[in-house]
Amino acid sequence: MAAYTVDLPEDLARFVEEQVAAGAYLDAAAVLRSAVLRHKWRADQQEARERRFRELVQEGVDELDRGEGILVEDIEAFCKQIGDEVEAEIAAEDAAYAAHRAGKAA
Repeated sequence: MAAYTVDLPEDLARFVEEQVAAGAYLDAAAVLRSAVLRHKWRADQQEARERRFRELVQEGVDELDRGEGILVEDIEAFCKQIGDEVEAEIAAEDAAYAAHRAGKAA
């Protein structure tokens, strides 16, 4: 396992210390490992979302090429619908991450 020295701003250092003092983590290294794991998990999810987005765009282009496009008359409502769907997916990913972490803790 690699070892790192990390300099944290005072507020983050205090947060790490509080997490350890509260018993949420065994030590500062565990707090930082958890943060890096969460960041990696989210980065992996973002990469998967971007890959899926590119696939969907290509599907849409292919559909347009075949004359299968749809007419959007209310762009604001259409964008809101898409935004709501994205927010729901993010909430589901956060819940999946929490369940993933809870499973590892058990």
